[in-house]
Amino acid sequence: MPDQARELHRQGRLDVALGAYDKALQTHPSDPRLRHDYGLALMQSGRFHDAVAQLQQVLAALPQAQESRLLLALCLRALGAHDAALAQARHLPAQGPYAAVVALVIGSSQVALGAAAAGEPALRRAVALEPANAEAWHWLGQALQAQGRWSEAAQAYRHSLSANPDELANLALCAEQAGELDQARQAYAQMCQRHPRRADLHLRLAHVQAQMCLLADEAATTQTLEGLLTGDQPLAPEDRPEAFPLSYLRLSMPARLRALSRYRERIQAKVAAWTAPADGASDADSATAVNAADAASAAASQTASAAPAAQAASQPATITATITATITATAQAATDDQRIRIGYLSPDFGDHAVGRLLAGHFAAHDASRFAVYGYSLRRHAGAVAEAISNGCDVYRDCSGLDSQAVAARIRADGIQVLIDLGGYTHGARPEIAALRPAPRQFTWLGFIHGMDAPWFDGNLLDAGVQPENADWPFREPALILPGTLFPAGPLPAGQPDRAGFGLPAGRFLFASFNNSYKLDRPLLAAWQQILAQVPHADLVLYLPGHARAGFLAAWRELGADPARLHLAERLPFDQQADRAASCDLFLDAFRYQAGSTGMAAIAAGLPVLCRAGQTPLARLSVSLNRFLGLDELVCADTDSYIRRAVALADAGAIDSLKQRLRMASHDTGLFDPRRAARAIEALIVEIIGPQH
Repeated sequence: MPDQARELHRQGRLDVALGAYDKALQTHPSDPRLRHDYGLALMQSGRFHDAVAQLQQVLAALPQAQESRLLLALCLRALGAHDAALAQARHLPAQGPYAAVVALVIGSSQVALGAAAAGEPALRRAVALEPANAEAWHWLGQALQAQGRWSEAAQAYRHSLSANPDELANLALCAEQAGELDQARQAYAQMCQRHPRRADLHLRLAHVQAQMCLLADEAATTQTLEGLLTGDQPLAPEDRPEAFPLSYLRLSMPARLRALSRYRERIQAKVAAWTAPADGASDADSATAVNAADAASAAASQTASAAPAAQAASQPATITATITATITATAQAATDDQRIRIGYLSPDFGDHAVGRLLAGHFAAHDASRFAVYGYSLRRHAGAVAEAISNGCDVYRDCSGLDSQAVAARIRADGIQVLIDLGGYTHGARPEIAALRPAPRQFTWLGFIHGMDAPWFDGNLLDAGVQPENADWPFREPALILPGTLFPAGPLPAGQPDRAGFGLPAGRFLFASFNNSYKLDRPLLAAWQQILAQVPHADLVLYLPGHARAGFLAAWRELGADPARLHLAERLPFDQQADRAASCDLFLDAFRYQAGSTGMAAIAAGLPVLCRAGQTPLARLSVSLNRFLGLDELVCADTDSYIRRAVALADAGAIDSLKQRLRMASHDTGLFDPRRAARAIEALIVEIIGPQH
């Protein structure tokens, strides 16, 4: 009977072979080789749970059965139990006939767990051993992509493209992030033709078209996307739309909620695979995997990537003992400190729109009552990063940790309130908060939109971006901070220098310094009407090279004069303050308003005119203007936006407004770091109780 089962297996008749194996094991239950072959057939049939059960029994009888352990690791990885797969693979030798597969399992598991830098060396070893292994090249691309090394990631993906034509989607994403937008657009368009019902691909295409100001193309793609997200047909399992473009594209709320629910389910499935007991994984295996990743953070502070996996596995007992002692000591220290422990989690603790607003925030907390912990998901350098790290009581570089280990670190630090600053933006890892490492968890600032995330106890907003009567159909409640949700420290005031920037003297200068994807056709039409009514005015417009052709085509279609435009390049932050100070009135976008950019404009003395929109992102500068008491800069509709802009294009009117803006900025403490810190503290005390 065993020989018959094996012969059927060799012939590829798996269904029949499985029955034969089952019967053979009834008469030969103690034959580990037979059980191994049965496990292999089950794995090849996609019955991974059943395969794990058989292979587990093999290893119970023969712990040295390396082939069975490798199959077990592969099955666990297929089930999404990457920590357990990693633990099994680390028991296997780094040399020998299966070395490439072992390296692939180790590296891909680490990448899937969020430790991309740690997984890279093993994946490089895998492709060196088997240069034709398309799966290893794919995972190496994933590791490099997660580290923001777009060109290297694209090179890796090209090695697997012939084996998997859908790798073109990853090549498109790398091109997009590298700024090669036309290449990305073409690749996404090809993928949409290959998979016309994939909402995630249409979403990425629409986002690229928006960045390029291809307004008609974006509108058409968004209409297709709306149909896919609101239609009766289910989305394919692999169809996982990203969340960020959903926040500003012209989509209905049902469409947004369906896409957000798919994104949320993806995160929850990942966390469930980590936290549920995995077949073949003991508690000790899981603890070793998390502790080894935790230990990698110390190495990450010394080198850009963690040690090769084979080295990391050489002394697991020592690593576990060291980390256990460290966590115990940290937990004891946290217990001794009676202050409320706030943890801030972000990928953007550096020269980034979010990082610049937070540069003085952490140091502004009341040190007698609050201990501030910063958890950085990416490594940063420079003055902003230094100010943030110095402002924390404890600052942890978590760039070398996988997501489970970051959550374990937060839990071990005794964090009582965790505030996530990344949301669903690039570089964020929402699965960390989904693991619930802190008793109270909130999201703030990085993604000012509903997340539909039940792992948050609140989304910290303000009454400007989320008025009391506004719709909020998301799972996490909206919690309203007093004033404006935006933190800030002192920002550069800027010095007017029109000649230095090549701007004309004697003209009224409207300005827009928003990202190109925030612009849409209704906004351009409003600008055209404003300029038509103010002949002595021009528009200073930040527009990257990839957006200029599309914008100018749309501008001409509206009958507007390109000669009235002064196209501006990106500048260093301090120089941008001088350019903003050289202008008269910021004309904010409609669908996604200026947040950090608006704060910088106000600091430079440039008033921001806005129209109240239907989503939080369409009300960012509404929040700022209402906080400053400049309600006349908040317009109810497009017509009033146009009329107000025309009325302010008068030297006397704008000079008076700029003077009031400066006074209001000072009187309200807009740029006082203590303002936002105090608001956060009050909310925390209200929620966790006055005994603290």
